[in-house]
Amino acid sequence: MITRKAWIRYHRNVQLELDDFYVSYNSGEIAPFIPAFAADNGGAETALCKDGKYFILNGDHREQYENLVDEGFGACYAYFMRHQDERSSWSSDPEGAAELLLSA
Repeated sequence: MITRKAWIRYHRNVQLELDDFYVSYNSGEIAPFIPAFAADNGGAETALCKDGKYFILNGDHREQYENLVDEGFGACYAYFMRHQDERSSWSSDPEGAAELLLSA
């Protein structure tokens, strides 16, 4: 069973932390003048994070992930894979997720 927690602010991000993964959201409003930390389109980005891998989508996907987290990492990762047209260039390679899915 997944222990669900509230969104917590960490500097410029907010995170929804779960037992073995978390979802991180960055509105893109804090440091738009630092291109090294900007999303592809200069806006918001949402990351699905587990074991040092960051599966990042451009845009605000918090609500969609919130609706899936109770089903576990696999359900959230499936959502990420269905939205590859919104994948950030900063994202971890989805091909490297097989071992993460086995441990989910």
